[in-house]
Amino acid sequence: MNGFRFFPVHILIKDLSFMIIYWLLIKYVFTQISLPNITSETSLISMIFGALYYNITTIVVSLILYSPIVYGIKKIKLWKGVELIFTGFLLTLTTPIFYLYLKDWKHNDYYEFRPEYIAWILCFILSIGFYYLVNKRTDKNKV
Repeated sequence: MNGFRFFPVHILIKDLSFMIIYWLLIKYVFTQISLPNITSETSLISMIFGALYYNITTIVVSLILYSPIVYGIKKIKLWKGVELIFTGFLLTLTTPIFYLYLKDWKHNDYYEFRPEYIAWILCFILSIGFYYLVNKRTDKNKV
């Protein structure tokens, strides 16, 4: 099934990468920003489990919406590359929309402005790029 290759991995990447990237940016790049729960002793494993804890609902929502989005985009009949990029974008967009829905469509006050936007941009690039790379078909893969 094209569009579903490694979909559990894609869900984890798209739902966990924002928070992990944000925490890594705060820890290593924006060191002047101090957050009480992110210290220099926080390990990557702790960040991953923290992101998993905070995003369990977005992961469940992603599991529910994944198939309808993939099949809905397939019915539009776009050029394969555009279809994959558009599908990856819509799948990734479910996470920030769900965040906004939980916050009653208000911006989160607890995130720092610059690291937050950098983290979202990197999250979208990682998620769309991963989806595109694992689902693109080459001549060798065609049956």
